[in-house]
Amino acid sequence: MQCIAFFYLTNRIFYYTVDISTNGGILWLKLLQKIKEEYQEEFLKLTKELIILSREEKGNISYHLYQDINDDSHFTFIEEWQNQEAIDEHNQTKHFTTIVPQIKSFASKPSRAIKYKEVQ
Repeated sequence: MQCIAFFYLTNRIFYYTVDISTNGGILWLKLLQKIKEEYQEEFLKLTKELIILSREEKGNISYHLYQDINDDSHFTFIEEWQNQEAIDEHNQTKHFTTIVPQIKSFASKPSRAIKYKEVQ
């Protein structure tokens, strides 16, 4: 099955098509973001709310934001979801649809989204 992961960057939506398992198993989503220095504080404030609310969602297993030790402008979301349906529901939540558009202009270069499935 093919799935479309999407992410925002400066007034445009980018799509990244990936193949995922059809067995409905656990999926991990990794989103790499490069954030302009002058927006990092606001980015962290907004993403804190996004993370708290996302962790409360029924299909979420974990949801974390990491900052690169060697590059303060590089952030990585690692999300773990029960299945694709949980991701689809997450993408329609009020907190996702209101916060993500607010942070989209903070990026200094295109984001990259990758989905993973467990194979062993």
